[in-house]
Amino acid sequence: MVGEKPDLYYQPIMSSKDYMEVEEFLFNDSFIVAKKNDFRHPVLSPVVEILLKKQAGQISAADAQSQLNDLANTDTRKDLGKYFYRHSLNQLYALNFSGGSSRDHYYVSAGLNKDVSIWCVINITV
Repeated sequence: MVGEKPDLYYQPIMSSKDYMEVEEFLFNDSFIVAKKNDFRHPVLSPVVEILLKKQAGQISAADAQSQLNDLANTDTRKDLGKYFYRHSLNQLYALNFSGGSSRDHYYVSAGLNKDVSIWCVINITV
């Protein structure tokens, strides 16, 4: 039996542009500054990293806007569907023997379940 790849566009999600607007709002509201100065050093989004570089004068406003535009047009669902998901494949095999005589009976059964899930495994060696 062959199954379909999951439809990554089925469930509505926030677009990259909408997410970036939220990040910029939080950055301008000083919420991100508190996270930046946190002693646990939480991971900051690429949007926040760009805004911090712009604020520190490491990149110009034009470069920052160019990088933000690139991020706004990013949708990783296409890459996930292309490189990580695949059709599932499920193969079941069964072999049975039975027989005997009026006094003795035997039944031997063996089975094999070959299940290939929708995720593919990628090994990367550096």
